[in-house]
Amino acid sequence: MCGISVLLGKPGINVAPFIHAMTEIVRHRGPDDEGYLFSEDKFDSTPVNWGGDDTPENLFRDSASGGLSGHIGHRTHLIAEVAMSHRRLAITDVSDASHQPFVNSAGTFAISFSGQIYNFCELRTELDGLGRTFRTNGDTEVVLQAYEQWGHDCLSHFRGMFTLVIIDFNRWQYFAARDRFGIKPLHYWTSPSGFLAFGSEIKQFTCLPGWKARADKSSVVRFLSSGESDGLSSTMYQDVFQIQPGHSASGSIDTAANHIKQDPWYVMDLLDVSGMTDTELELHAEHLIITSVDLHAQQEVSQGMGISGGLDSSLLYSMMIHPGLHGENRRIDGTVSVLSDEPRIAEEKYVDILLSSSKFF
Repeated sequence: MCGISVLLGKPGINVAPFIHAMTEIVRHRGPDDEGYLFSEDKFDSTPVNWGGDDTPENLFRDSASGGLSGHIGHRTHLIAEVAMSHRRLAITDVSDASHQPFVNSAGTFAISFSGQIYNFCELRTELDGLGRTFRTNGDTEVVLQAYEQWGHDCLSHFRGMFTLVIIDFNRWQYFAARDRFGIKPLHYWTSPSGFLAFGSEIKQFTCLPGWKARADKSSVVRFLSSGESDGLSSTMYQDVFQIQPGHSASGSIDTAANHIKQDPWYVMDLLDVSGMTDTELELHAEHLIITSVDLHAQQEVSQGMGISGGLDSSLLYSMMIHPGLHGENRRIDGTVSVLSDEPRIAEEKYVDILLSSSKFF
């Protein structure tokens, strides 16, 4: 979980205090690092990077690592048509090299990325074979290099959960996208004064000039009647929208606030199982689950798991600890369960059975 903040397309606005405030609001999403990027306009689009209170100190000292120009708290006035920031929760490549917003070596593209690409090692190998070189060990750089190589089609190569905003400084365009099932959030709002804002959480917009909280009545009614809140572009706030699951949006930064058109990049394929036997179905399902668990388990940090004693979490937990399924770096460092004193819904005994049978503790 990371925090994305982006402001686009309003000439003459002092963006420094607003992008800083947006970032502070989602500090809880990324305690490990904090970064800012500004680009004045398309005539002087060279990106300039700044740090904050939670930026590793060595990035201020070593221009080769982060190229940081200073501390955002010391910059109270800054005119720019592009302002990006990032709060980082370091999962893949926990070093400072993957500091965000991440800029490519040529300074022509920048990205703020939240999530994880589980097949990034395979993609890195493929991109390396196409002549691309890397300076980090993380998935963020792989995502950006994939965009440079394949454009919008890069999304179909990713297996993971993510939201991203990419800036193309040469073409003066933006590209925003969300994963297939909308696991990671990305909202946007257009201010009355004419700039477009992206944020991981809606409350980031409350610090921006022109913000006014107004309920979108149809969305509220839909949520109260059916519980539905995802899958559509609308939210429970008027004029606040979300990138839909499996969708992307792109356009000129100059006209970013005028209109956003979302395009679907993913349509679910249905597997025809009519000719498969029960045994074949069982083996196929097992293969899919094992493959997914194996991909999710590739972490550089401690891993925990929520277990309820139900079928799904019990199955996944058993696969994670099974000695024959994973390499030595697959592990669970702890579990968490939500327990109830209400006998009708209490699952503590099933959790105890699962943990004791696996001899976890």
